[in-house]
Amino acid sequence: MSGAKTPHYWKSLPVLNGPPADRAPPAAGDRNLSQPPGLSRRRFLEAAGFSLSLTAMVGCSRTPVEIALPLVDQPEGVVPGRALHYATTCGGCSAGCGL
Repeated sequence: MSGAKTPHYWKSLPVLNGPPADRAPPAAGDRNLSQPPGLSRRRFLEAAGFSLSLTAMVGCSRTPVEIALPLVDQPEGVVPGRALHYATTCGGCSAGCGL
């Protein structure tokens, strides 16, 4: 196993096309293991959990009760529960043209 060659990975084309010394993996002391500036994974998961719980709370809240009130002065010819307009079709042909 000591003769097995480990693969060398590259991050950009200049590193790939550079001299062999540039393609060597960095030493253990040269690696920067600190977090990049900006949003960390922990902060992202906190924000995602908060937004999910807020959405669940808003979705489960009760809506206000709406009451249907009758007309004060009922127009002539209007009967509650009876349609005012009807969908009619022409019976002259089999196409069923609307009138």
